[in-house]
Amino acid sequence: CLIPFHGVRAEVTVPPTKSMTLTKNRLESMPCGGGSPLAHGLSLAIRTGLNTMKVKQDVGRVVIVCITDGRANIPLELSTENKFTPSSDPESKEGMPSRKFLKDEVSLKLLLAQ
Repeated sequence: CLIPFHGVRAEVTVPPTKSMTLTKNRLESMPCGGGSPLAHGLSLAIRTGLNTMKVKQDVGRVVIVCITDGRANIPLELSTENKFTPSSDPESKEGMPSRKFLKDEVSLKLLLAQ
């Protein structure tokens, strides 16, 4: 499965598959740049993994590998086509959320197992 997230949205460009060739080809042509809708990417990855486990009997464990610059600068409500409400962020400028708003909205903890 390949789920790039850039601009304001994440999307499944390769559904869960065993085809390394398909995944490799899509990865080579994957667009990048713009914002990082990290929350939408992680949400979509989790939902895709859970749905695959329900539908396919031969799926063992779902592992999500996230490659990102770590700058979650697009709030989930923008990615899911909800309107960002500047009044909910007193430091909002030009209709976009402030850094403080984004930091308060997204908290991600990574646990590394060895």
